[in-house]
Parts: sequence; C-alpha cells; structure tokens
Amino acid sequence: MVLTIRLSNGALALTRHGFLAGEADSHWSWVSVRGAHGVAESLRAPGERAWSVRIRREGWARPDGQTRETRRTPPRYLVNGEPIDRMAEGTVAILEGFRATAERGAPPLVPVRAAVAASLVGVAGARSLAKGSQPVPVPDVAGR
Repeated sequence: MVLTIRLSNGALALTRHGFLAGEADSHWSWVSVRGAHGVAESLRAPGERAWSVRIRREGWARPDGQTRETRRTPPRYLVNGEPIDRMAEGTVAILEGFRATAERGAPPLVPVRAAVAASLVGVAGARSLAKGSQPVPVPDVAGR
C-alpha cells in the first residue's frame, strides 16, 4: 500500500507499507516514509535487527552534500525489570498506558484527536481501495 500525505507544513510524504510473510525472522510488516530530505524505514533483517529503523538524510538536503545514514534499535521494553518478548511490547505498553489512565488519571499515551486521525488514515485507505485506488482525503480532526 502507498499513501501520499500532505503534512501540516504543506510538505508531502510518501509512505509505503508491505507485509513480509515468509521472510525469515520478520515481524510481518515493513514501512518506509520518504520526504524531500530523506527516508526512514523499518529494516528487513533477522533477529534483534528486525526491530531497527534506518534513517537516511540525502546529500542534496544537507549543506555539506554528504548523505548521512543511521540505524536505531529501540531498547527492550521492561516490566518489573524484566524484558518483554519483542512481539508483545506494543500490546504491553498500550495496556500499561490504559491502566495508568484508568487507575491514576494519567493522560492517554496518544491524545484522542491524534488517535482518531491515525485511525482515519486506515479508513481513507480502505475507501481508496474500494474506489480503484483513487485519492481520498482524510478528514481534518485537528480542531483548528
């Protein structure tokens, strides 16, 4: 799936999403986001590196003309000092955040408007596919 997104500053970002069924050690999905200055994408790699992100700033977008690339792997998510299985980290983080909100009144991990906007991207994508991949605007719920 490919999404073309107009950002709040007017810039365009192109995202590509793929599924990695059958690739050894994959965690099933891959995402790549490209803008005018570079790209950020999940790595397609085995083992612990499968959780890493590659960030590349293109030379044409830098004053020195040099391309810069970094790779980042997030630290393990810990509960009571013990690492959680990588496949469960997101679920555990969301459940812990929900629990903190319900029990202590902590703010949600993702603000409501941002969460609704994120879900609307999926709805717009489904509508686009149903219309033969025609462009479909995502409603603005920013509250401006």
